[in-house]
Amino acid sequence: MAGYGSRDHRSEGMVHDLFVKVCAIGEPAAVLITLDLLGIDREMSVRICRRLEERFGLSRDRVVLNASHTHCGPVLGHALPTIPELSPEDRECVSTHTRLVEDRIVECVAAALADRRPARVSWGLGSCSVAVNRRTNREPEVPAVRAAGRPLNGPVDHDVPVLAIHGEDGAVRGVIFGYACHATVLNFYRWCGDYPGFACLEWERRHPSATAMFWAG
Repeated sequence: MAGYGSRDHRSEGMVHDLFVKVCAIGEPAAVLITLDLLGIDREMSVRICRRLEERFGLSRDRVVLNASHTHCGPVLGHALPTIPELSPEDRECVSTHTRLVEDRIVECVAAALADRRPARVSWGLGSCSVAVNRRTNREPEVPAVRAAGRPLNGPVDHDVPVLAIHGEDGAVRGVIFGYACHATVLNFYRWCGDYPGFACLEWERRHPSATAMFWAG
């Protein structure tokens, strides 16, 4: 698992699925790819983008890869390993899973490109106050400071930009939303999308016709 240096063994199960999601817009198309991962390394991104250009003609400037930065996802490639010395078995596991995720990304891009239909795209701006500057506030003191109505220290960005995509029938087909806050709410040994994953699941529960995608701000 990627995200915390203190982890010393493999995952112990799953809270919910981790996702690759793709939004394809326009002709020629541009694609946004969101990943429930801590991050990916340059080598992996280069391989993915090369495959997308060879198969679909997507130039690099028309591809965006964005990881949610969940700390409850897998190590892929050489990106941010948390255990200094992986065993040969673990290295092979990481390598196999990296290839699997790369294949899934290409498959999802193919599906998104094939599913383009006329749509209305709109955007708006919401707000959410959960983000706290962790460099200038002591975590145990934050609830009391907020309860007392006192301001917290340091800069924060509480904006929630939202891009909504409606089909010709008016139904919501997709929503892309962002937030500037580390996905470090959880620190156990189970796969999970952390708060971005739960936000997407809740949005899709309320709007079954839509795919929700999180953009790490």
